[in-house]
Amino acid sequence: MGGPGRPRALVAVSRVAPDIVTVGLVRQDRRMPPIEDQRRASVTYASSSLIGDALSQRLTTVNVTIGEPGRVDPSWWDVELERARPSLELMARRIDQVMAQGLKPISALTRCAVALATQPVVLRHRPDAVVVWMDAHADLNEPGNTTTGYLGGMALSGVLGWWDSGLGAGLPPSQAVLVGARDLDPAEQAQIEAGRVVTVAVGEGL
Repeated sequence: MGGPGRPRALVAVSRVAPDIVTVGLVRQDRRMPPIEDQRRASVTYASSSLIGDALSQRLTTVNVTIGEPGRVDPSWWDVELERARPSLELMARRIDQVMAQGLKPISALTRCAVALATQPVVLRHRPDAVVVWMDAHADLNEPGNTTTGYLGGMALSGVLGWWDSGLGAGLPPSQAVLVGARDLDPAEQAQIEAGRVVTVAVGEGL
């Protein structure tokens, strides 16, 4: 069971769920000084821990940890992906087990990149699923156009099958809704202007 300060990705499998699955994946931001980055990571840990504790109490569940919490050195997306792959594959298998039982997973993740592993599994079980991506960032970059090399900035495009993460894909563009994106890279802006995904723009109340 995760202790205080542990980053969590939570899978609450039902109202009487047998467990909540946690995964510890935390990135280091290459744009921040090490001290500031550590502070931000601590805030992420604390926030995730609060969410985990609240869900555990509400659903009367036991936590099961997948992967080990740890910092990722500032690296290019492919290095980051390979380091995270074992935990991502474990997470995908757990989601598959949950949905095979006819249960509905609810996830609270510390990293967008975990969607590379979870969403393809959901789509195999529910091909009609619609992904509503609520983020200031579109996460539509691809290996050939990313300017930062940040894996999380390629999370939605991987699920859409615009590049091969090795973890699956399967999301039709017509079933992806991008909500509130406003901090866009040029390549992402071009994809949105071309109508490759459905968007809900920032406006009053959003």
